[in-house]
Amino acid sequence: QPGSDNALRSAVYANLGQIAVLRLANKQPAQAQTLFERLAQSDPSRAFAVYGLGRVKTESGAPQEALRFYTQARTLRGHATLPIDYREALAWLQLGDLAKAKALLQRFVSAGRGHPKNLEDAKERLAKLGLKTFFNGDCHHPRPSVPTGSYDGRYVFINDPANTRLARLRLAVMPTAPIPALPTA
Repeated sequence: QPGSDNALRSAVYANLGQIAVLRLANKQPAQAQTLFERLAQSDPSRAFAVYGLGRVKTESGAPQEALRFYTQARTLRGHATLPIDYREALAWLQLGDLAKAKALLQRFVSAGRGHPKNLEDAKERLAKLGLKTFFNGDCHHPRPSVPTGSYDGRYVFINDPANTRLARLRLAVMPTAPIPALPTA
């Protein structure tokens, strides 16, 4: 039973993509760029090749160009599976914009998706930028808000004594407000 042209096209795309990533890992950015460009031409709707071109530019010391590729990759199919936040943060670090890099690294780490090596590197970079990442928590003792002696149903406060933090959840919409660190007792 012969396969379809689409299955063959997808297999070739995936294999060429793996070769391009290997070229990048082996410090051969020119060869990687050629392969990523061919992939982008063969299927311009996929994010992977455009993201790969951004990686080439970041590793070649052209962060402005890399950011353009990462921005474009975010609009294409398959972008959610790629660690664009992490790579974009590296480009912003090259440009010296620590605030943008920090925000992107925080988002990448909090999403928890990505290669373990990249996640660990992102945590180390955040620590160097002065941001503590919490690897565990000891959350207990939830308490509803009681402003006038009876429950008003607006908030729940949860204590995290392991990290000296306190979380406030708005019950109307359920997002957690920013979690402040408490002074150590």
